[in-house]
Amino acid sequence: MLSDPGGPFALREEWDSTLRSGDPLSFPGYAAKLSAAGRESVRTGLADGFVVIEGDFDVLGGSMGLVHGERVVRAFDRAVGLGLPVVAITRSGGARMHEGMVALTQMARTAAAARRHERAGLLSVAVHLSPTTGGVFASYSSLCQVRVAEAGATIGFAGPRVVEQTTGEPVDGSHTAETALANGLVDAVLPVEEIPAWVRGALGIAPADGPSTHRPPTPVAPLAEPAEGAWGEVERARSFGRPSGTHVARALVTSWTEIGGRVDPALRAGLATVHGQRAVVVATDRYAGSGRPTPAGYRLAQRAFRLAGNLGLPVVSLVDMPGAE
Repeated sequence: MLSDPGGPFALREEWDSTLRSGDPLSFPGYAAKLSAAGRESVRTGLADGFVVIEGDFDVLGGSMGLVHGERVVRAFDRAVGLGLPVVAITRSGGARMHEGMVALTQMARTAAAARRHERAGLLSVAVHLSPTTGGVFASYSSLCQVRVAEAGATIGFAGPRVVEQTTGEPVDGSHTAETALANGLVDAVLPVEEIPAWVRGALGIAPADGPSTHRPPTPVAPLAEPAEGAWGEVERARSFGRPSGTHVARALVTSWTEIGGRVDPALRAGLATVHGQRAVVVATDRYAGSGRPTPAGYRLAQRAFRLAGNLGLPVVSLVDMPGAE
């Protein structure tokens, strides 16, 4: 587990370890499964500068019962009291059917706790490991404000086998981390070993350099030599190869954590550091695709502005495009 001693998110203090699941429905064989597991399907506590919620798939598939939900709710609410961000590491098959409606109500409780944390102006980061499905995915996991997924992870509400068995239709590629990225459900897909650095960058604890694909691209060509005077200004504006908004962003920021999953190549957004100040940066790129943002790009811009508003961060907009679609 990433929160184990020596792990990248090691806990200085574990919370609610004495809270243990009961058997509210006297479900056949459930008490024996709990006894054999010897622990709960989620661990919560305090790390250095942030609160950790970590699911444990080895305990009944990481499923969320009453105690899992209660630990998550308490963790978000304690984070509000401490004024700290939350890192939620998920690996789960969903709600725990051994507890019936008692388990399903935890989806609403944990979702409400995540929203209370957001309304307090605090950042939450989800780390979706494989698999992240069911009620955990459909509640607090998806409500975290920025999200990274393990490369190749199975992600989705109903797992692919469940969908196939229910509909009788084969499921092809719809439940992968890469599909989630292409559709803007996660902000990055990385090998597990690169995820801790991405998370620290998103939290502002460390520079978020990361792979070069997470930064705006370099200029595509040398600048042309324009004429003098007013017409020279027109030529500069039209010059193919001059820096666009994303190139200015790259020169301006000292850290950049991409959000939005690259849903629109012409518009990029990120949690960034500008002159030592945390900010949200939105930049357009006239050389990417048509250079004209699509509706998906404008939705991403809206999300970026909401994130800045929630966190009380300034916004830097770098707009350079031939027009809108």
